[in-house]
Amino acid sequence: MGKRLRLRAGRQARRHHLRLRPAVARRRRTYANAAELPGRFGASLDNVVEEVVYVLDIPAAFEVAGKVRKEAYGRPDPQVASTLVGITALAFPEQLVEIKFVARV
Repeated sequence: MGKRLRLRAGRQARRHHLRLRPAVARRRRTYANAAELPGRFGASLDNVVEEVVYVLDIPAAFEVAGKVRKEAYGRPDPQVASTLVGITALAFPEQLVEIKFVARV
């Protein structure tokens, strides 16, 4: 059994850009940022076994979740356990989504 690697990726946006940047673009950018992190440890998103998505707006997250996850993991049925958690605030006021990834390397 491999080691567990925990990574976090978040997406921040300036308040005046919120109307211009739809939820799907923010979520795609978060996954793109996250795709770079495992590489530092000799891994990729292919090694991810679990994700926890923390969001401020659950309905908006549900609208884009399936499509963006499929794109990010490059398959129609991502083999990644996923939990969506609605929260009232993230670490930084401008932050809109944070995803915790657990990977096996």
